[in-house]
Amino acid sequence: MNRNSIISSGTDSERGDKDFAAPGGHMGEVVIAPEAIEEWKKMSVEERAKFEKRLLWKLDLRLVPWLSLLYLLSFLDRANIGNAKLQGVRPLVQFGD
Repeated sequence: MNRNSIISSGTDSERGDKDFAAPGGHMGEVVIAPEAIEEWKKMSVEERAKFEKRLLWKLDLRLVPWLSLLYLLSFLDRANIGNAKLQGVRPLVQFGD
């Protein structure tokens, strides 16, 4: 979420959104339950910092393994292309050469 994101506290039906799942229907809007907003307002600065740190760890634990796998596959692909060229394998289509 960035500074330009919209945060609303109502549900889809309260705001009158009929087709919220349609492409372009949400336009970057984040829907937050009113109870969550009230709980956030009651937190102290230290509690908010602790909550944000835990949230970032959860995100990191979900994203970093997948990103590492994609990076490994990208590296292997580039290495295989180089090895194939050394072996004399020619591409079917030449781009830019």
